[in-house]
This record gives sequence, structure tokens and C-alpha cells, in this order.
Amino acid sequence: MEYELKNINACERELEISVSPEEAKDFFNKAYNKTAPRVDIKGFRKGKVPRNMIMKLYGPQIEAEANLDATNHFLQQITKENQIRILSQPSLEDVIKEDNKTTFKVRFEANPDFELGDYRSLTIEEPIHRVNDEEINEQLDRILESNGPKEPAQEIENLNSIVKVEFELKPAENSDTAPEPPADFELDLKDDRYPKDLLEKFIDKKIGDEIEYPHPNGALSIYRIKEIQKIVPLVADSDTIKTLSQDKFDNVDDFKQEIGFQLQEKWDEKAREAMETNLIDKLVEMHSFETPTNFYKESLVKYSIDFYKQQKVKLTEADVMEEFPMFEKYFGETVNKGIRWNFISDKIIQKEKIEIEDTDIDDHIENISKMFPGVPIDNLNHIIRSNDEFKSHILNKKLMDLLLDFSTTEEIEFDEYMQKQYQKNEMERIEKLNQVNEEIEEQKTIVTQESQEEESKPKAKRKKATTKKEKSDKSETEKPESEKE
Repeated sequence: MEYELKNINACERELEISVSPEEAKDFFNKAYNKTAPRVDIKGFRKGKVPRNMIMKLYGPQIEAEANLDATNHFLQQITKENQIRILSQPSLEDVIKEDNKTTFKVRFEANPDFELGDYRSLTIEEPIHRVNDEEINEQLDRILESNGPKEPAQEIENLNSIVKVEFELKPAENSDTAPEPPADFELDLKDDRYPKDLLEKFIDKKIGDEIEYPHPNGALSIYRIKEIQKIVPLVADSDTIKTLSQDKFDNVDDFKQEIGFQLQEKWDEKAREAMETNLIDKLVEMHSFETPTNFYKESLVKYSIDFYKQQKVKLTEADVMEEFPMFEKYFGETVNKGIRWNFISDKIIQKEKIEIEDTDIDDHIENISKMFPGVPIDNLNHIIRSNDEFKSHILNKKLMDLLLDFSTTEEIEFDEYMQKQYQKNEMERIEKLNQVNEEIEEQKTIVTQESQEEESKPKAKRKKATTKKEKSDKSETEKPESEKE
């Protein structure tokens, strides 16, 4: 077997695989032996049909299967040897048979060929937030409130309450949607998943009162209060602290110090996420290369289906392809950025020779075991060592650790950082909106021009066309009734 690999463009490859007649014959015989036992022709026992009859009926099919098997076999072997990652379904373009060899021409998409930029000399912002006493005291109050006993009440004094409501959704007046029957559920008035202005409407309300709130689709949400439970905050004494800390602390000061550590850890995690995002943005912007077309389409389809699945909406591949421009408009930029970052990160990992070691997995298992104390270590060990997603997570963390070590960081207050991010996102939103408006104006201009061109056509031509129609109508009218039928 011999081969020649050609770069059609930055992402597309063409591979010419030449095999000897003996090698080609091996694959043909395998395909024949696979088909022959299944051939059933009247007058012959199954599996005993003469070869010449099988070839007459199924020869092209057997040969096509043999060609595909040979192509897949050698393609897998060659790409493995050359560390080539195939991104989309390969296509067998041509099969050239000669006396001394058979050549298969196959095309496929692979990782784009590009040079890495200077990823070791990046400067990124590091958002900084230092937890203060006020935040610690607020968190302590929340802990005391959320763990306090519940008492029945007739009126809602503050948001530190749990309310049982009967919920009803009235469709908009012009809607064809049938109203759903009312349903009961419990509403925690400190649950920040709900709009704050909705929760505040419950303050000073009593059992039997109704709260109306507009729904985004034009419907009206109605909450009828059936039961009220107010939460009585715990007193921060020694016994309470012991209970809340599971006997780790017995005084408020030590407990508050632990709360401060936990809050700071969360802020540090947010800072790390922000720096990682900053790094990815800079590296994607730094590298300019073509994104593989078919791989991009397949990725966009998968992303769209997964996105709507989270919204409890079922989409098929055909649904996305039918409205592909719309899905591309909403998700294209995100998908393209993700693809480009994967190529860049893979190349850095390869260049820096970053690998997963046993100690990395052991550390990961230890961290996971703290989150799931009831799960045996042996079970976690088996799950993580056999799961590619876990391994990928560990590998990406090692990559980010390395990139952050290389980077120069400039401290910035978290509030200032968030303000800058908001302004950046707002500018991007306005830019997209302007693009949409420009497209709309262009379409209006085209329609106007077409209308003007139609109006500017010579009147004689328009009159002639009308006369022909009148003549046709007249001749139709003058036909005998029998001909009309």
C-alpha cells in the first residue's frame, strides 16, 4: 500500500491510496463471502448459487462494498500514523483500476493547519474582590434565617417566608391556547430564580389574596395565597453554631471566619472563570484560520438540538437544517468560537506535551469524593478513569493552569471589570442590531428598485401584453359552448 496526502485548502485533505491487485482482491473476497451466503435464487439452495450468477446480479454492489471497506481500513491506518483527526464523514471521490494497482481517492476534513501565536506572553485582567465584614454578617443572617423553624402566619411580613399558592395562567386575549387547570406549589420568597418585583408583591398580603403578574408571552400569571409560613431566624448561640457547623465550631467568631473563607473561595472561582474566558478570547482572536465547513455545520446542528433540549423542546437534525440560516444567526458565533478554541487548545497541549498522570486523576477523585461522601472511592475511581469527559476536564484544567502561569495579570476591581464586560456586550449587541437593520434596509431598497424598474418599462410593451390577454379572453368567450367544455 502506498499513499499521497494533499492539502486542498486549510481544512480539506485529499488522500490517494494505491493498493496492489492482491490487496484489493482480499477486500473483494471478503465482501463476496459476506454477500454470497445470503443470496436466495429459485432453483438453487441458499448459499449454493453459482459465483457467475451472484456476480451478474450483485457484482456492482459487492465491488462498492469492497471499495468502501478498503478505503476505511487504510484511511484509519494512515490517519493514525500521521496523527490526523478526521472531523467529518470522509467521501470516496473516485476509484481508478489499473493493471498493477487500484487507487482510491478520498476527501475529508481535518484539523486546520496553522502556526501557533505567542501564547506565553499574554496580558489579562484579574478581577479582585476581597470579602468584607458586611458580606460575612449578611451571609450569617441568611444561614440563620434559612435554617430557622417555620411558623404558620396569616400575613406576609417580609420575604423570609414560604407561601403555598394556587397558580393559574390566563392566556392572552388573542391567544388560541387553552387555559391550564390551576396547580398548587410552594414559593420561597427568597428564591432569586423568580423576579424580585414579583416576590416583593407578596409583602403585606394575607391568606386568600391574589397577586397578578404579567407573563412574557402576554398571558397573566395569578397567584392565590392558600397558606403562609414565616421562618423564624435562629439565635447565633453556642448550640446553634455547633449544629450548623456539625460540631466544627462552638462560637460565632470562628464560624464567621469560616464563612469568610467560603465566600472568598467563591469570588476566587469567579475570578478564575473570568481570566480563563479572557485567555480564550485573546487566543481565538490571535489565530486566524479557516473553520472546516462540514464540521461547523454538524457542530451547529448538535449545539442547536442540545440547547433546545434544555428548554424541553425537541428538535431534529432536519428541523435545524430547514431553518439553518436562523439557527446560524443565533448560535453561529458561539459554535465557531468553540471549534476554533478546541483546535488551538489541542495544538498547545500537543506542543507543551501536556498529559494526564495518575496523580492528576487521584487529586480529582479526592475532590469529587468530598462532594459525594457516600460514594465508595473504588466506584469513583472506576467511573473517572473510564470516562473521557472527566479526562478531558482534567487535561483542560492543566492547560489553563499552564497558560495562567505564563500570563501577566493586571488586577482590576470586580465591579469595574463587570461594568467593562457589560459595556462590551452592549456594544456587540448594538452592532448586531445595526447589522440586522442594514440588512432590512438593503432588502427594502432591492424591492423598491424592482418596483421602479417594473414601472419604468415601456408603456407599449405593457399595453401589448394587456392586448394579448384581452385577445385571449375574447377568443375564449367566442368559442362554442361545446369547445369550452
